Amino acid sequence: MESHRIRRLLAFLLEGGFGLFLVLAPIQWMDRRGVFDIEDEPHWRARWQSLNALKGKLPVDVLILGNSHAFTGFEPAWLSSATDMTCFVMGNSSTNAVDHYWSLRQALEYTQPQLVLVETTGMNETEMVSSDGGIGLVNQLRAFHARSSWALKFESCLELFEWDDLPAAFSSSIMNHHLWWTDAHEVRQNIVRGRARTPRLNGVYLGDYSRFRSGIADTTLAIYRERGGILDGAKGRVSEVSQNAVERIVQLGKERGFQVGFVTLPMHQDYLFNESDREEHLEAAIRPLGVPWLNLQQMESLTSNPGLFENTLGTNQHMTERGSIAANQPIADWIGESFSNLRRPGRERDALWHQVMQVKPGYLAYHDPLTKENPAIAFEKRDVKASNRVLSSVSVFRYDGMSDQYMLVYARPEQAWFTNVSADDLVLGMELILRAEDGSETAKFITLKKSDVVNDGERWLFQAAVSSAEVVDIRNCRFIHKSAL
Repeated sequence: MESHRIRRLLAFLLEGGFGLFLVLAPIQWMDRRGVFDIEDEPHWRARWQSLNALKGKLPVDVLILGNSHAFTGFEPAWLSSATDMTCFVMGNSSTNAVDHYWSLRQALEYTQPQLVLVETTGMNETEMVSSDGGIGLVNQLRAFHARSSWALKFESCLELFEWDDLPAAFSSSIMNHHLWWTDAHEVRQNIVRGRARTPRLNGVYLGDYSRFRSGIADTTLAIYRERGGILDGAKGRVSEVSQNAVERIVQLGKERGFQVGFVTLPMHQDYLFNESDREEHLEAAIRPLGVPWLNLQQMESLTSNPGLFENTLGTNQHMTERGSIAANQPIADWIGESFSNLRRPGRERDALWHQVMQVKPGYLAYHDPLTKENPAIAFEKRDVKASNRVLSSVSVFRYDGMSDQYMLVYARPEQAWFTNVSADDLVLGMELILRAEDGSETAKFITLKKSDVVNDGERWLFQAAVSSAEVVDIRNCRFIHKSAL
């Protein structure tokens, strides 16, 4: 009798296992072949792909954790050049500090940063961002899918999802099965392709994703003032789970040998009201941790400038591309002051670091061109006479934007030159000699204006954007007082 029961139990288990195999095997096959992949925002996976590509080659010195505020508000190429370190943004839309912690755990399998920065927007009142069943769930699923470690996925899944969302968390086919009804054509294309989508990386990708190119419109600004603001800072409490997550991040730093800091990226001063309440909530969460905190909401030169912020009436405001560059210098200065013992590969003339960074936007704002050929430089002239001074170089950087192509002209005069007149009162005029397709040459007069967001303490940056063309020479370079224009 006993043996009969055992046989029945074994038969039941075998039948159940076979039935489970019949269900799971097709799902696994579809996941591996990317049958229900969506091309939407490939930067989710591109960050991990790039971090993996850098493994063992170029160490990430500063790892930035956060949500969409982080990957739109930090400009890692500019920040890398300003700090002389490799900066990388690991951000996932809509996520809170719990996801930041698990992203860090995964990232530590690829790199060992010197410094981890946490952008504080994810330190909010949410307990589980996926529990709303809306965009929070979708974005948390995307972030979860992008991570590769199955051990960490099993360890973290119950912190990030409700039980009934777990099937979608472990299978993109279950998550995106709606495509069969909404976009069967894309499903058929995925089947024909025969493999999961892989983001195409153009060089070294540092994790940023510039979504907003224009600032707040006058009409939107008027609405902010009429309503007394859009986002209430008094509601910006830090939940217990977020508090616990940032405590674990700081503790992990002590265990793994990296330092931790917090950065609050700003919103426009007329958009955010009761800002002091928000600051109190964050201070209560961060101060006991005993780590540095930079609150850029206190920086009026940023918060009063409409051009630095997304034009929105929603309850979530990001920085524009211009805003992320403007925030770069105060962040770099703060890192230098608060974490002065970090190794700086750029300052130590690390050849690999300069080779990688020289093709990135912002490099020429802080460094002279390397002597070796740089594919991103359309033209360079050294020892350029400008009035009664000699510029070490004038460089023309070829910039390929998301929707446009143009050139950036850079010059970096020494700050010590400007003793009798302010550099803010001057422009740098010069003639670009351009060659047309038929070989003819024309002179184009341009003026470079002093940047108000770059200051390395030794040189000013003068810059101008011009249409793409073949530059063959630079002539008649001179400083001009603005009143003479």
